[in-house]
Amino acid sequence: MTNVTKFPTKEVKAASLHQRLTDLMDSLDVKYSELDALHADLHNSELTATELETELDILLKQYVPLVGIESVDPMLLTYSTNVKVTETEEGIELEWLGDNNEN
Repeated sequence: MTNVTKFPTKEVKAASLHQRLTDLMDSLDVKYSELDALHADLHNSELTATELETELDILLKQYVPLVGIESVDPMLLTYSTNVKVTETEEGIELEWLGDNNEN
């Protein structure tokens, strides 16, 4: 008895390629589901951040007039959407815009 090596026929090659394509499709379906979940989590995090920023701005609008802008910790202002940041020769200048917006 001799060993006969079978060369792939057109049908065998097509079946092999089809199987690989199917495997890739299954892997992509899993990956797309993972991406959908991540996008949903990102969207929820962005909504939460927007809510927190809005609350911070509302509270700053109450706080700044009480203590004066010069007494506010600049770190508090960095999270506000009511602050204009300008770079000058002397350094960074923060301008409170809270009196101009309605919240």
